[in-house]
Amino acid sequence: MHQHNQTLSAGRRFLAALLILFFGMGSYVDGQTDLTTDEDIEELGEFIIVGTAYATSQAVNSKRETAIIADSVVSDDIGKLPDHNVADVLRRVPGVTTIMDEGEGRYVTIRGLSPEFTNITVDGVKLSSVAAPWDAFAKATVLEAIPAASLEQIVVKKTLTPDMSADAIGGTVNLKSRGAFDRKANYLSASGGLGYYSMDDMPKSDNGPSYKADVYYSTILGNDEQWGVSGELNYNLRDSDELKTIRTGYRELPSGEMVTGDYWNYIYGNKRERKGGSVKLEFMPAQKSHTYLSVRHYTQRDDEDKYGHYLRASGKHDEPTSTINGASGRSRYFNHDIKRKTTTYLLGSDYYFDDNTKLTASYSISDSEWEQPNQFIQYDWQGPGLNGTYDSSGFVDLYHLDGPSQQEFRDPENYQFTLFQLYDHNSSKDLNEFRLDWDSTQTTGRDWGYKLGVTGRDEAYEYDYERGEYRRSGFSMTDYVEEPTDWVAPGMSDPFIFLNKDAFLNDFDPSEDGWTFNDRDPYTRDYQANEKVLAGYAMATYFTEKMDLIGGVRYEHTDWDSTSFENADPARPVTIEGDYSHLLPSFLANYRFNDSWVIRAGYSQSIGRPDYKDLGVPARFDDVDGDVTLPNPDLKPRESNNYDLSLEYYFPQNLGLLSLAVFYKDISNEIYTQREFYEYRDPGTGEIINPDATINQPVNAGKGKTSGFEASYQMAKLPMLPGALSDLGFSVNYTHNNGELELIDSGGDVVRTTDSYIYQPEKLINLNLFFSRAKYELRLAYNHTDHYYDSFHPTDTFRDDRWNGRDQWDFHARYNINDSWVVTADFSNFTDEARVRQYGDEHLREFVDFGRSIWIGTQYRY
Repeated sequence: MHQHNQTLSAGRRFLAALLILFFGMGSYVDGQTDLTTDEDIEELGEFIIVGTAYATSQAVNSKRETAIIADSVVSDDIGKLPDHNVADVLRRVPGVTTIMDEGEGRYVTIRGLSPEFTNITVDGVKLSSVAAPWDAFAKATVLEAIPAASLEQIVVKKTLTPDMSADAIGGTVNLKSRGAFDRKANYLSASGGLGYYSMDDMPKSDNGPSYKADVYYSTILGNDEQWGVSGELNYNLRDSDELKTIRTGYRELPSGEMVTGDYWNYIYGNKRERKGGSVKLEFMPAQKSHTYLSVRHYTQRDDEDKYGHYLRASGKHDEPTSTINGASGRSRYFNHDIKRKTTTYLLGSDYYFDDNTKLTASYSISDSEWEQPNQFIQYDWQGPGLNGTYDSSGFVDLYHLDGPSQQEFRDPENYQFTLFQLYDHNSSKDLNEFRLDWDSTQTTGRDWGYKLGVTGRDEAYEYDYERGEYRRSGFSMTDYVEEPTDWVAPGMSDPFIFLNKDAFLNDFDPSEDGWTFNDRDPYTRDYQANEKVLAGYAMATYFTEKMDLIGGVRYEHTDWDSTSFENADPARPVTIEGDYSHLLPSFLANYRFNDSWVIRAGYSQSIGRPDYKDLGVPARFDDVDGDVTLPNPDLKPRESNNYDLSLEYYFPQNLGLLSLAVFYKDISNEIYTQREFYEYRDPGTGEIINPDATINQPVNAGKGKTSGFEASYQMAKLPMLPGALSDLGFSVNYTHNNGELELIDSGGDVVRTTDSYIYQPEKLINLNLFFSRAKYELRLAYNHTDHYYDSFHPTDTFRDDRWNGRDQWDFHARYNINDSWVVTADFSNFTDEARVRQYGDEHLREFVDFGRSIWIGTQYRY
């Protein structure tokens, strides 16, 4: 904690120094024009801007020119830090939080709202994505499979206009692909890298080197240079380990104090392979038309080995610090072979009737799949009850077995085979979308204009689950223990027992006597869902040299249905359906005081549609931990009133930017999972298996609201400094979020008002310091994400789940050998910051350590 406070204090001192530099910039003004070229080096008077400084200038110019409140990352800045997917890149944008998994970004949130509130598009059309079926964000877009290097620009739109999808309470992220007409006639970029992921003091850490490679080529063809062809290929292999320590089985004592019951430890070994590419064909016979066809295909495969060993002491504690009597153990092995695939086809055309009028039409097909076959082996304790002491008085609950129990706990003879389980999760989403827009706002005279459009979208989702169990008695773990046998996991007092899965699988023969097979839930968990959206809008604009006004309405009608199987004999399909409509106004105004100062204000209404799984997933009982999941077909979509205001100051020549944005959102019908806790006991013995088993059902909460502000200050160069110091640059942004959510009971009464939204960090800080010259560049980046909750208990705050705040430092260096060749080095998370999750305000729930990484690479451009 002391080290964390020192870090923040250093950040405050750095921010103060930057503010001093801002006031010093007032003396630097000349009459140079704005940056408009897309070359990699731009000369501004006596200054030459390259590398990250040039990218900063591009991003500043993009923000200045847009009519909405937005931030962007341009191609020259994408990949300048060890950010290997789109979600990693976005965490450095003001107001954006990245939800991580396995040390990489998976989802993004805008302004502290759920990832399901973020609309993700590619070239303006919605991207299909399938998450894990049990994921809390089943309808959110997974971004970890999309390589950062494949994009021309990423734009984060924080205000809505009528021509944008209304299903974006947080905002919209548009991923703009590269095109041949964006670059010179022939352009080639190729890069490759070698990386290593480290974990300190980890057994079974046999991970080897990691690799990545990206190739992009574009050319312009034809006698009139009317054809454009571009394509890219991407490959990334990450070989890494992870340590996870979990405390579960918490229960409240009569004294009001909390004690845990189970001490779990897991070790992961994961090979994550990503492959993909795209092809784009463009036809521009004249300045009046542009037709394009693109195909994008990305795959990701995680081959994950997961070893688990833990002490089970649920219900054995009766004081915060006392003795354990009669505890047991368990050893597990998992293999998750996760395959993801996303393919998008986009056909579009823009036709300009004149300088003021354009017709745009597009049709897209976006398909995604998730396949996860699993192997699961479990050995349970059959030895004498284990005894020792425990201490739940601190943040990390600790235990220590006595001498005889230590010997028993590490003796594999005391672990008898329970089950070998094979189960598959398969899900897919097919998304078709068409758009037609008549745009008369592209005016040269800057006057009245209008825009009309219609959009149709059809999403079809399907989930298939299969599960089979093999059981056998009298099958001890003696012959299936793997080295090492002397490693002690953090928070444990005894060596970790590793199950030798290869030896087990070699001996596994279900045709032998003694094996039994049980086909569990062959189809009662399967379901299908469909969502159809038809939308239309009318928008008016008024442009002057000083002011922009944009206003209008959008109408969206939604039909949905879900089909699942009734849990009966014989099972039969059951279909439920519903529909709803919304008329959503929005208004946005921009005023330019002069060439430097701009103020923007906006109001809009938006919605958040419920997940398929929340509406119609089959009721499910998990006989391992006793959890029950129920659907709620009566869920209403969330509805939000959004208010935005920003003030921006642009330094001359897009050299820098100072901005402040404030926002307020009033949200009704918020959806959260209502949980009731009960003790799940073994039906035969009555032994407590899980004292915190839950009955879960999504419900509409009461009212919610969120507000906050974003402050950003960036400079491509510091021309007031002498000599080489003028090549220093920086960017700093700070986001502050406030949230409030009413939780209600089954009768609709408010039982609790939280002081934040789920997944909403109160503070976000990004600091980037860079030094750019023609030959080389150095960049140091810092990211701080404050703590946030991922679940709320309706009444008991000590049952809330919270991820603690986290700091990450990254470093990038590059050297330009010549105009074509560049060598790079990246060092990620070099302070080895882990992720920590806690139960309530006092106890550890989960500790995840994924280590550091270093990458060395090269790039060629022609």
